Amino acid sequence: MVDEHKKQLQDTAQLAHRMRLEPHQPALASTLVNTHQQAMEVLRDNVGPKFDFDKVYLAYQVTMHQQALNLVRETADSVNDPQFQQFLHNAVPDLQSHLAAAQSLSSSHNRSTLLEGRER
Repeated sequence: MVDEHKKQLQDTAQLAHRMRLEPHQPALASTLVNTHQQAMEVLRDNVGPKFDFDKVYLAYQVTMHQQALNLVRETADSVNDPQFQQFLHNAVPDLQSHLAAAQSLSSSHNRSTLLEGRER
């Protein structure tokens, strides 16, 4: 998944270069960075036997991938540039795959945690 994220960033930079664009960080990106930073602080600061790091982290991954998928779909529908629109549409399958993987991991973890609780 990390390699796919890196490739997507490289593809985005190449598209911007071909379109002669110099991307600037939009306000939404700053908001996402702040949200991400807050989530990482929660994960870092909450330790101990009652805190399930994996559960919280996986839930965060599901949320962030769902938000990314929604953003790409909404943006693709409102973009006027056909090249950029196609680029966004091409990103959807990878985002769907990443979301499905995060959901699957989260569900598996929740089931195994539930089963461990019953065995105690």
